[in-house]
Amino acid sequence: MIGPGTAAEQALRASAVAEAADLFAHHGDAAVELLIARIHDPDLSPADRRRYRLTRLEVERLGRARRQAWSPTALAVWQPPLFSWGGIKKLFGRKSKGTSRRRGR
Repeated sequence: MIGPGTAAEQALRASAVAEAADLFAHHGDAAVELLIARIHDPDLSPADRRRYRLTRLEVERLGRARRQAWSPTALAVWQPPLFSWGGIKKLFGRKSKGTSRRRGR
């Protein structure tokens, strides 16, 4: 059985996650500074301060996740193919057909 305190905590965390997603979508990493300014407002209630702290933690988590995510535009080191026709021929002892030079003509 979930107590009333636990249900209220889950609702608080859910609203913080939803607000963090919205703020991060609109402001990106600058949302952290926006939330810090809100937290330091002396007229806030303790419940609002807690919600803004949870929201800030979620925005920071979203920022870390975005920075650590794989990017398809990231530079990759080019690697040559594992096998080439010339490499396979050398493996079996056959010489590749190169341009032969005739001397003395």
